[in-house]
Amino acid sequence: MKLKYINGILSAVLGAVLLFSLTACGSESEGTREFGKDTVSGLKQDAVSQQTVPVAPAAATIEETVMWDNDDIKITALSLTSDQYYYILNLLIENKTGVDLFVMASRTAVNSFVVEPSMGVNVPAGSAVEGTFRVWLDDVAADVIADIETRFSYSSDDHSVSSKTKRVKL
Repeated sequence: MKLKYINGILSAVLGAVLLFSLTACGSESEGTREFGKDTVSGLKQDAVSQQTVPVAPAAATIEETVMWDNDDIKITALSLTSDQYYYILNLLIENKTGVDLFVMASRTAVNSFVVEPSMGVNVPAGSAVEGTFRVWLDDVAADVIADIETRFSYSSDDHSVSSKTKRVKL
């Protein structure tokens, strides 16, 4: 008879523990806010699908800045923008040589985090083109860009012109 009472009490205690653990699962997690508001991780909840989607970070601005200028090329940072996936550095690349150049960015750090930028721009001989330098938001791990350091490399098809810039900081 005592065993029935002990089993009944034990069942009631286990049921209460289960009930409390389930109610904890239904609460909002840390970093989640109301619909339409950015979360700590830069995500928001889509009202229709109830899925979490990326949100563009706050607009970043820079002044037009010459990042590199030598006898072969001149690279000017025009603006810094963002979308929901990337920070985008808009550049003007001037080819001062008599051959077509391909310009890339490498060895890049944003806010001291090493990142892999997406950039490859063909610049015809003696002309200037606008190019973009993209950094995936998740690679930066911050809502604000404090500094960008990179090294540009450029070369011609026949490798008559091939060089790397010193590290430049914006």
